[in-house]
Amino acid sequence: MNRTDSEASTDALLRAIADSQRRYVLRELADASASEVTVDALAEVLLDGPTSRSSDRRSRREIAIQLRHVHLPRLEDVGLCRYHEDRDVVEYCPDEFVESLLDLLERRASPEPVTED
Repeated sequence: MNRTDSEASTDALLRAIADSQRRYVLRELADASASEVTVDALAEVLLDGPTSRSSDRRSRREIAIQLRHVHLPRLEDVGLCRYHEDRDVVEYCPDEFVESLLDLLERRASPEPVTED
């Protein structure tokens, strides 16, 4: 059975957003007031954000390196952002389907409110 380009594209997209840090980066880019965000600003957000772990002792510099060499290329490969290396900024490429998926995943991850009868 041959895989279609559409199936391969969907699989690549799902792999790209499977990582919690990449999902957080996408949400930050989508919510940013500016059209571009610096890699250092994204690194700072990841350092202090919900995807950071208390046992994780990475520096902002290490996170920025990981963004440049791992996370941003993955997101760029599936068309969700553009990394402008010359200015070290990231531009978000809006995608309604991905934003719907991110919303769904955020709702699923949020604890359900406790109701009293």
